[in-house]
Amino acid sequence: MVERLNGVVADVPTPRNRDGTINLDIVQVIVDRMVNAGVSAILVVGKVGGFEEPDCVDFDSSEHKKVVNAYLEAAKGRIPIIAGLHPVLHDFIDEWCQGYEALGCHAIMFMFGSIGLDFFESHQEIENMDTPLMYCSWNLQSEGKTFSRFEDVAYGNDATVFDENYRMDFTTKAQSGIRYKNRTFNGTDLLCFSALALGAPGIISGMAAILPQHCVELYRTFTIEKDLEKARKQWEYLWKLAKFLESVDYAAGVTAALRAIGIDTELDREVDDVLDVGEMKRLRLILDKRTTSKSDEDYDTSTISAL
Repeated sequence: MVERLNGVVADVPTPRNRDGTINLDIVQVIVDRMVNAGVSAILVVGKVGGFEEPDCVDFDSSEHKKVVNAYLEAAKGRIPIIAGLHPVLHDFIDEWCQGYEALGCHAIMFMFGSIGLDFFESHQEIENMDTPLMYCSWNLQSEGKTFSRFEDVAYGNDATVFDENYRMDFTTKAQSGIRYKNRTFNGTDLLCFSALALGAPGIISGMAAILPQHCVELYRTFTIEKDLEKARKQWEYLWKLAKFLESVDYAAGVTAALRAIGIDTELDREVDDVLDVGEMKRLRLILDKRTTSKSDEDYDTSTISAL
């Protein structure tokens, strides 16, 4: 059970075959790559891999269940798997949370705009679950305000999900029912460096799906070596990738980057049609300048069956 969400959490895509089914071979490649790089956890069907509205609200019949189960089977307990939960499922939250728990997910992340204490009181089934629940908002919005600084969103009241100013606290529910602070940063990639510099114990990012080793090395420089100057140099390159991803369709950018290094996760559609020629050129220039390591080297998945 994940009691603290620290380190680097990779927001990964959902690999597809040409017929739209899940490409289990590519799922295995992605999971092995994350494990080898030292990534702390994998977020499945999150912003990158399926944040769109689920195909149905029935958990057992849903595509989301199949995707999460595929990642769990590929991980084989080597790395925690976190399952995302779309806002449209608010009225079916008990069924989905219990379904994810039964599959063996280490945690469940709600991508809801706001959650208060009354939410827990009305969902006792969730309160009694063993799987910790994590709450976040992708846009970090409250009363029409979008927070852009880590210090605006990181610190809340220990006893509540929001403080008196309704500032978001990325919070995890422990099995004991005590909600404690978990300040792992889940905002724009451009603020990952600032978040770590301000004391965030981790980051959640699609960048980690592309260059896991680079992200892990940045995190370790902050938390183990505590070398700010070295971290700045490491971030100089990652910032270029972050800036690119935030300037295009985020999920398509991650998918296109993976394709550029040989991991094609979208065999059922042309990602290059989503990113224009100029964007693809910018992306390739960024990736060509990266330093490679064992887990970040180019992959050749052309021999994997695509049905």
